Amino acid sequence: MSRPTLAPAVIGRSPGLTPSTPRFSFAHCIQSLRRAPPCAPCVLVRSKNRYLPTPPVIVDKENSMKRRDALRSMGALFAAAGLAKVGAVELKSVPPATGLTREMLPSPVMSGGQGNVFKGQTRATLTAVFDRLIPHDELGPSASEAGCVDFLDAQMNGPYGESKDLYLDQPLRADESQLMGLTISLRTRRDYTLAGLEFIDRHARARHSKAFAELGGEQMDTVLSDLEAGKLDWEGKGSSNRLFEFLLMSVREGYFSDPLYGGNRGMAGWKLVGFPGARYDYRQYIDRRGQDLGLEPISLIPVS
Repeated sequence: MSRPTLAPAVIGRSPGLTPSTPRFSFAHCIQSLRRAPPCAPCVLVRSKNRYLPTPPVIVDKENSMKRRDALRSMGALFAAAGLAKVGAVELKSVPPATGLTREMLPSPVMSGGQGNVFKGQTRATLTAVFDRLIPHDELGPSASEAGCVDFLDAQMNGPYGESKDLYLDQPLRADESQLMGLTISLRTRRDYTLAGLEFIDRHARARHSKAFAELGGEQMDTVLSDLEAGKLDWEGKGSSNRLFEFLLMSVREGYFSDPLYGGNRGMAGWKLVGFPGARYDYRQYIDRRGQDLGLEPISLIPVS
């Protein structure tokens, strides 16, 4: 499946992971977004004024003026009828003229499965990391509750996880890790993510004698803080800070992408920031600047 088109990224809920570095909390960021006027793509249709030609010879000025007014009225009527045809109508199905069928549309990622890439302890570690970055609170569901684990699992099971967009053949340069962010032993994003999650769990067991998913909240924060600060030695596989940033980016993408891709379940992320989703038309709201339209988000494709 292709990579999703994302809503604007929002700072993850990871306050306090780096005590020495000031960081906005997730709640503060969302409240800041709520104070800003909602943005929505707008389409403005403007009709040009059409001036009817004046007859070259006017015999009866009074009757001529009446005819001219009538013609102008008819012109305005036809213009209004033309605009009515392009009025705001939401697309309910595939237009028959396109030749497309529903079978040609992308298949939504089904949430709640056991996963194709992340299984067992690896899935438990990923779930614990994601839920520590975006926990369940009064603002909304946690990352795993919103389907972020299923989102990343689907991404890693496709071309993105296989790093199809990267050149992976010989020759490999000595500074490859700095250029591409991957080492020779970790050729794809899938390998990178799986190895990173195993490393986090292994470090937790060595330091706290428990799997990462079994740690308390403060202990998880300690591990993630060290990961973010780049203090953990990843056995020559790259900076631990880069791994942290990748996981943080992934949970953001899952929380705010279209539900078609498995995350943002129940459109929790969009509702959180007041994003109306993939709506077809906004012309009927064009004169309501800075107002909360109260629109329910709409996905690219209905997800049951």
